[in-house]
Amino acid sequence: MRRGPSAEELAAQRGAALAAQQRAEELAAQQQAAEEAAAEAERQAEVASQREAEDAANRQAEAEAAREAVEEAAVEQEAAERAAAEQAAAEQAAAAQQAAADQAAAEEAADQEAADQAAANQAAANQAAEEAAAADQAAMDQAAAEDAAAADQAAADQAAGQVSVENEVVADTAQPDETQYGGSTGGEETATQPDGSTGGETAAPPSGGSANGGGIVGAAQAQLGVPYVYGGASPSGFDCSGLVMHVMAQFGVSLPHNAQAQFGYGSPGSGAAGDVVFWGGGGGITHNGIATGSGTVIHAPYPGTVVREEGIWSGVAGYKTMV
Repeated sequence: MRRGPSAEELAAQRGAALAAQQRAEELAAQQQAAEEAAAEAERQAEVASQREAEDAANRQAEAEAAREAVEEAAVEQEAAERAAAEQAAAEQAAAAQQAAADQAAAEEAADQEAADQAAANQAAANQAAEEAAAADQAAMDQAAAEDAAAADQAAADQAAGQVSVENEVVADTAQPDETQYGGSTGGEETATQPDGSTGGETAAPPSGGSANGGGIVGAAQAQLGVPYVYGGASPSGFDCSGLVMHVMAQFGVSLPHNAQAQFGYGSPGSGAAGDVVFWGGGGGITHNGIATGSGTVIHAPYPGTVVREEGIWSGVAGYKTMV
């Protein structure tokens, strides 16, 4: 019969088994440690990969932010440039408007200055005209006073019977126009303006008249510009009836040197060429001249004037054809 292992053998077997178990446990521990290390390494690799991904995302985000910042800066720059251009345009427009306003103000000031100068000139002209009118009126008043004195003297001489019919003609020749143009009789002649105009309507050209009308008008026109001289009846100077007497004498008509007396000569006329036109006032004849047939008269107005032609004014007492 076979004998079993001895105690030593059993002890050795148990020791070997225990050593094998320990070795197995050690190998198991090493394997577990290796697995844990591998897992840690994998985890670390995953963390590193995740961190790398996050870094890449951050870098991309930063790049995107930088690009957006650049674009935003470009937009802001463009807006700033546009605003600057608009501001410059606005300033230029404001400057142009100011220049236009300054120009308009300067032109308005120049216009005002011109208007003021024109007003001053007009005022000076008006004053000069008033002074001239006053001087003419004074001259007419003086002539009227002299005419009135001459008329009073003639009336006194006639009432006293101191002259004969023949001598009256001589006396009339020496005493011109008892009541001259613009006289003091109170008639419409007193409305005559200092420049010889009256503001009345000009008579229309008449028909008929003397066959010598053209010649009479020509003779009167030859005396245009001769100065007015009270009592004058020659080309060195005329008063109104003196001019009529001088012109009619050239056609064989002898007239007294007196407008009132001349009104008693000739036949009624119409104001045709060569007719004598008479003005009256205060019950008598105050002025006369030669009608041209064109609505004008050639006459010697008053002291300070010359023989001239002008429109026939209102207050006509009548017309006489002498030839």
